[in-house]
Amino acid sequence: MPTKTENKQLHFSAALACSFALVTGAFVVEQAIRYTDHLEGLVSGLLHVFFTGIGWVVYFLPWSLLVYAMYVWGKWNRFRTAWIITPALLCFLWQLSSLITSPPTPQHRLKQYASATLPLGSEGLRYYFRGGGVADYSDTYYFKCLKADVDRLILEMQLERDPSFEQLEVWGPIVALPDAPDPKTWKAARM
Repeated sequence: MPTKTENKQLHFSAALACSFALVTGAFVVEQAIRYTDHLEGLVSGLLHVFFTGIGWVVYFLPWSLLVYAMYVWGKWNRFRTAWIITPALLCFLWQLSSLITSPPTPQHRLKQYASATLPLGSEGLRYYFRGGGVADYSDTYYFKCLKADVDRLILEMQLERDPSFEQLEVWGPIVALPDAPDPKTWKAARM
């Protein structure tokens, strides 16, 4: 006969809901932290629930159904909730650990996405980050540095010198930050 502690399992549907919330919620939280505008990141993460939900259906739902079937057929009562929720909890922790292994700092993101390092003598660094999942990454950096640093950045990023800024719109608009210069007005940029 089961004891009181053995019967304290979540209902199967509640355990599934917790598992789903952990798996999809991990990306929502991670996006909200990675975006410079945290509210925009939260909205992006919530829009990705559909895609992360597909992953949950493919990987976590079959596991949960298998665990449930084993417990029904074996007439077990202990640890069913833990067996269903633990993989989702590990997924949640793994997703959030990416904030440590790949921090959303300007130095790390420039190195990761542009293969360039921020100039050591740069001043007035301001940035705006967005994107991830199925959304394109878009990083905007504003800083002052020496011409030699600009030349080094161009080489590191394997960019071509284009005397005009008209092609910038092909890649998407540059995010305007308050009190930041408009790159289209930089006369010194036209070499």
